[in-house]
Amino acid sequence: MHIVERRTQKRYSHMLCNSSRFGLSKWLMRTAGVALLIAAGAGCSQAGKKEAVSDSMVLSTLKDLLPPGRTSQQQGNGSRIVSPSVAGGQLTYDDGDGAAALVASVEWKPTPLLPTATACPPRAHFPYNHCTREELPSKDVLTIDRGYNDRLNVSDVERWTATLTAPDGKQVTVQEWNAATPTSSQKSRTHPPLGNQQLTELVSAKPWQRLLSSLKAPPSNLSAPNKPELPKNQIQAILEKMVPSNFSLTDQDGVTGYFSVVLDDGQGKALVTVTVQQWQPHEPNIKQLFTRADTLPDGTKRVIRKNPAPDGASGTVQWDADTLRKDGYRVLISELNTWAFGLPRSRQDPPLSPEQLSDIALDPSWVTPQ
Repeated sequence: MHIVERRTQKRYSHMLCNSSRFGLSKWLMRTAGVALLIAAGAGCSQAGKKEAVSDSMVLSTLKDLLPPGRTSQQQGNGSRIVSPSVAGGQLTYDDGDGAAALVASVEWKPTPLLPTATACPPRAHFPYNHCTREELPSKDVLTIDRGYNDRLNVSDVERWTATLTAPDGKQVTVQEWNAATPTSSQKSRTHPPLGNQQLTELVSAKPWQRLLSSLKAPPSNLSAPNKPELPKNQIQAILEKMVPSNFSLTDQDGVTGYFSVVLDDGQGKALVTVTVQQWQPHEPNIKQLFTRADTLPDGTKRVIRKNPAPDGASGTVQWDADTLRKDGYRVLISELNTWAFGLPRSRQDPPLSPEQLSDIALDPSWVTPQ
């Protein structure tokens, strides 16, 4: 069944205005493992001003674009309550095979876009997700991610997400579950109702452009580092030339400034991650991480850590070699004795010694990549 675009027959200019502010109810949902706070409510634009995008506009557009079926339990967030640069809503959709929760949102993200704005969820944290990322001829980026409410449980409720992001930061996102509500633990159908092609057609539909054009432009993203961060492919090239040849390397993944890979020497898989960041040298948060660090002759600070793995099962550990150069350039090499965060251990200890991790982190290639 294909998505059929139908022009909405409701005229937004005829929506009733109420000058009183509606009450807020806050509820928590999860998008690719990241908690998002959505407030329910609505408002009205002032006379003579451009009408802001409301939750009901998003829901009306979503309903018009869905295949035939019943919709119910609509609620939304109201763009003026959360931000004038975002609006969204939730409904329950039933095509005859079981109720499914759907959440749609339109957002104008700050530019320049952060690498994570169009990235798939990191494989190191979402090992069972199946995600594709495609740059279209229009330069828009389409990501379709098939995951689960519990990222480590493939028997849990499925959550499928499609996102279309334009170079100017305008973004359409649709999520769907095989449950009647996003937070339900009870499946209502075998899979969410819309397949990849239907999700692609849905987020690409022209009616969303009318809403995106009515969003307020966000402030520019001023968080760009002083020194350009390393692209994923450069991090990968530097790391792979320093890993001993007896390891096989799989599951390479990452974005600008971050890379992960699974190593296997035949004695069990191990996750290795690389984080490359530029900090202000005297920034308090980064200084706190290096209060007990060794200071090398060139002024670089180095600290070795051995800790239980975060969110790990019993017996999983994480070893770090963390370095901070005098100009605030940080290179962190981490490894686990399992192949993804949160999974049971797959070997007794991580395969690379702390000294090997330190040698990798201190290699001059990170400062002057070839």
